[in-house]
Amino acid sequence: MNIKSALTILFLFFITDQAFAAIDPVYEGANGIRAKVFATNCLDCHSSTLTGSARNGAPPSVNWDTYEAALPNAPRAIVRAVEQMTMPPAFSGVPALNDEQKAAMLAWQSAGFPRAAATTSTAADFSYDSSILTLPVVNVGSQMYNATLRLSSNNSSPTGIAFVLESAQPATAASSVNAANFFPTTGQLTVPLVQLMRNGASQGQVSAELALVPNSSPFLFLLSSYTSVPGAQ
Repeated sequence: MNIKSALTILFLFFITDQAFAAIDPVYEGANGIRAKVFATNCLDCHSSTLTGSARNGAPPSVNWDTYEAALPNAPRAIVRAVEQMTMPPAFSGVPALNDEQKAAMLAWQSAGFPRAAATTSTAADFSYDSSILTLPVVNVGSQMYNATLRLSSNNSSPTGIAFVLESAQPATAASSVNAANFFPTTGQLTVPLVQLMRNGASQGQVSAELALVPNSSPFLFLLSSYTSVPGAQ
């Protein structure tokens, strides 16, 4: 994805706060396989809470409501729901998987049917050598993105420092207290921890507050303030 495309997509996310991210190829999570595939297309019959006729003929041993139950039967789900397209059965009235769901199931299989996304560091870092601020996770409402911004001087900034957005894309890393947060209604970007780096060595840590300049293109964030984090080197 080129920078222009990334900026266009990010603009839509920031202004409308809509969810356009693909289904995560993991079982758990609000955007995972359970929530986006099994809950919508399978659990009306394949749930361990259902018995007898309420299962509509689903085998008692085939359930998708827990990871432990789903894992042994996951390869079967790929065959029946993705390859053969015989599940859900036509008579059930439950919709068949759409292309996005099929792709997510195949990606889940390719990844080895993981339960959850691997934990990834969400702390930001700024490199004095490249003048790049890297934000591994930016929470925007219920969505997560990673972004890179380049240092720029700006007389309108309270600190004389600004950052120009260079790239952005959906992120799947788990959020944490160190993740950045963007608030579309105010344009505020808070970064609780930024590791300052020079020649591969830490120069300390700060927290930062930035503000999006309205209608800027590319997106320009003014550094409103920054504070040393206690215990920083």
